[in-house]
Amino acid sequence: MDDKQMQFVTLDGLGDGAALEKFQTELGRVLENIADINTPATDKRKITLTFEFKPDEDRQASKIIISSSSTLASDRRQEAIVAIGRHGGRRVAVDRTPPQLPFQEPENQLQAVADQEE
Repeated sequence: MDDKQMQFVTLDGLGDGAALEKFQTELGRVLENIADINTPATDKRKITLTFEFKPDEDRQASKIIISSSSTLASDRRQEAIVAIGRHGGRRVAVDRTPPQLPFQEPENQLQAVADQEE
């Protein structure tokens, strides 16, 4: 058999494109993780493609097991402040995180704050 008739193994043809498909899947996960504002922007992410070769007894053929994984950035820690006390005879926690003004209609919100201060 000459070189023109042989179909040499390539990454894009291996397993009918399984390796590239697995890469695309992990790339999607990494890109979603990068876009997630709850993760640190500059943390490194990693994609790993693994090819395990399991040759047959006479070493004339080999099964290739293709797997993929990704290492993503962890969610960023968030903090909240609570006041702890008693209410109705039991311990309770009350949110003490400073309220944030909504971005909608800031003039109205600021006017409401000004009115409260008067």
